[in-house]
Amino acid sequence: MKTKINGARLAEAVRRTLEDLKTLRDETRLQVNLAGREARDKWRALEDKLARSAEDARAFGESTATALDDLKEELRCFGASLRRDKGRTARSNQSDHPS
Repeated sequence: MKTKINGARLAEAVRRTLEDLKTLRDETRLQVNLAGREARDKWRALEDKLARSAEDARAFGESTATALDDLKEELRCFGASLRRDKGRTARSNQSDHPS
């Protein structure tokens, strides 16, 4: 009986993580559209990884849940770096064109 409970918890954790990944993916896509070529190349690699992870989740296990958490963190970090770079670019553009 305990295995079913753990299995159900794991399935729910994987489902929630996949939903979080979809949300992060959509937010990051918007940022990538404003970013340069290097960011778009990194995004394509992450998006491929995301697609493979979603497929792997169908045959999930403990290692899949961990891998999804790692991917979620990688996606968060990438999105944060895009936001930081966007802020730097905006400040740089303002200093290049003083009022």
